[in-house]
Amino acid sequence: DFDQIEAIFKQTFSFDNQNLKYNDVFYNHSKIKEQFTTELEETNAIQSKLVIGYKTNDLNNFEIHYVGKLYNLIIGGGMSSKLFVNVREKNSLCYNIGSDFSRESNIFCIYAGINKEKYDQAVKLINETVTSMDEEGILADEIIKAKVTYSHALKAVNDVTTMIID
Repeated sequence: DFDQIEAIFKQTFSFDNQNLKYNDVFYNHSKIKEQFTTELEETNAIQSKLVIGYKTNDLNNFEIHYVGKLYNLIIGGGMSSKLFVNVREKNSLCYNIGSDFSRESNIFCIYAGINKEKYDQAVKLINETVTSMDEEGILADEIIKAKVTYSHALKAVNDVTTMIID
């Protein structure tokens, strides 16, 4: 019974529907941790996996579907991305580096294969790169390159079965 299920949800969960924007199908959680947590898992390997997650707030549908995709390509989407150039090429702090943006959860993740001895340096430079995107902005040339990359990726969708499904 729909009414019974609705009543159970209203009793169990509190949703603030008043904050949803018109035609916004995504719900933004209002309780977001202001500080980050770090989890370290020790192994005997020299190469370590580093993942840094960022929660984005108050994005509208256009930002989620289009701006987020281009931002992801500019900061961590390939060999010409800011992270690849700054962290890998200029400073040799990682073996590989990239990023991913989940439009379902509004979470932006940066992942890197690093030498565990260079953990602090890598995290510092990654955070500086992300901060510089906020403070300095994005160049028109970077946006054009990201759009071209995205356009090529869209054309390649039909070449791979899993991409068609995605």
